[in-house]
Amino acid sequence: MLDSGKALPSGTVVGTTDAQTLSNKTITYQSSGAGTIAGTVKSKLDQIVNAADFGLISDPTCATDATSSLRASIAAAARKKLILPAGTFCLNTPTSTLQITNSMEIEGQGAANTIIVWNSPAGTPYAPTIDVLAKGVTIHDLGVDGNAAGKNYTDSVYYGGLTTSLMAPWGEVAFVIEGDNFTGYNLKGRNAFTNCIGIGKVSSDGLSPVFGSPSNVNLDNIYTEFCGNGLAGANQPIPGHNGFGIDNGSGSFVNISNVIDNQSFSNFGNDLNAGGSVNWTNAWGYFARKDPSQTGQPASGFGFYSGSGAGTFSNINIISPASFGIWADAGSSQSSWSNITIRGAGQQCLIIGATSSKWNNVECQSPSQAAAGAYAAVRIRNDEQSCDANGQNCQPLPISNLMIDNLVIEGQTNTEVAQGGPPSWSYAIETTGGPNNVTGLINMNAALGTNGPTAFKLDAVVTGLQINHKEAMTRAFDDASIGPLSPYRFAFGGLTNIKSLTPNQSWQSSPFGDFSNNGSLFISDTTTPLKRIALGWDPINNIGVTQ
Repeated sequence: MLDSGKALPSGTVVGTTDAQTLSNKTITYQSSGAGTIAGTVKSKLDQIVNAADFGLISDPTCATDATSSLRASIAAAARKKLILPAGTFCLNTPTSTLQITNSMEIEGQGAANTIIVWNSPAGTPYAPTIDVLAKGVTIHDLGVDGNAAGKNYTDSVYYGGLTTSLMAPWGEVAFVIEGDNFTGYNLKGRNAFTNCIGIGKVSSDGLSPVFGSPSNVNLDNIYTEFCGNGLAGANQPIPGHNGFGIDNGSGSFVNISNVIDNQSFSNFGNDLNAGGSVNWTNAWGYFARKDPSQTGQPASGFGFYSGSGAGTFSNINIISPASFGIWADAGSSQSSWSNITIRGAGQQCLIIGATSSKWNNVECQSPSQAAAGAYAAVRIRNDEQSCDANGQNCQPLPISNLMIDNLVIEGQTNTEVAQGGPPSWSYAIETTGGPNNVTGLINMNAALGTNGPTAFKLDAVVTGLQINHKEAMTRAFDDASIGPLSPYRFAFGGLTNIKSLTPNQSWQSSPFGDFSNNGSLFISDTTTPLKRIALGWDPINNIGVTQ
């Protein structure tokens, strides 16, 4: 018999199902279509590596350690494509981290079908499940389970055990991206010691982040849950339970889109003030949890924390965070936020400490749910400082060019408990105890107070902030002579500059002094509200009146 004019090997039987062996023969392969070039079947098969060929088998009980099989298949897949079969594959030693040191594509069979589990023995130091070190890596359709709950892992020694280092907790991230030009999509991360997915390159001595690295990172269609389940020691920079679903630590030119986090100790973050030019689009964060042992300034329960500059954030939805909705810290200067919805924040809906930040279409629904009072819906931090890389030589950081357009506060804001008596104002916006001026413009809607008018509590040093406020009637100051609705439209604590932008139509029909029209602005005695100075307009004589 002949094959393309060549004799088949001696002993070959045609038309049988017996196994045959072809030796020293080259079988060619050519893709269909014009312009394709013929190659060999071997060269085509060599482009793809299947981890199953290296003895990788699924074992949901984690009795089988998959470390050696996974590492061997990853080494063989350098500059190729690695196929991971469906199943659960466990890493059972403290040194089982899968380090990706060559460019490649890793393809699982779906984020819920191919799962890699960190399963180091309980009580050992935590380490990443996957650490991407190389440039040009793509990973998709894969799940990573950090397995931190109930395992009693200790603080990480992955980056040299330097617990005093800023990067010490970074070894407690389940999926670390350190290489440039990374693409990840259809991924799931859960149950990490701190962050489920972290973007950040660590210096060779393990002491600090590498500013702006990695660069050109793209994440799309990511789901994370229950991140931050490890209990960091008191010697760590952030003790207790903490961790984000997705955190960009030091990356630059990063695009993150279509992401969901559920019940992590914080949903999303840009921290370390070591990266920038980040674009977040379509992010949903649900039920961020707060460690009840963390007192004072919370280190968990965040919906979104941003501490790096030059970012754009659009279509961000934060649902029921235990602490606050969004915190744009001092480092997040030159940032832009649009189409933001925050529902049911336990404390503040929004905290702003950044200079030159712009906000458009921000909706705060039912803020300050977790405590009886002392939380404004929006807190502007005029106590921030700018320090050098070592935390020294700190200088006051005024907030300039703050622009908030179409701020909507819905639902009853909490009362300020420190007043000790009526009126019990409900603070919509406050500046907090700092020496710095705030300049900018806020355009907002009516905000409904709990027990009294919506209040704006501004420090005396704040002289450059303009608030355009369209306030509806609010509840009375417990004054029976006024009735259920108070004529007090709003209240300020601090220096103010107030003007009316639209005329009061009732001026033409009611004389000045009626309860329905007894002034446009009141200066009141907070103990006895009827002892007040009323400023208004006399329509008969067409003059302003002080009474």
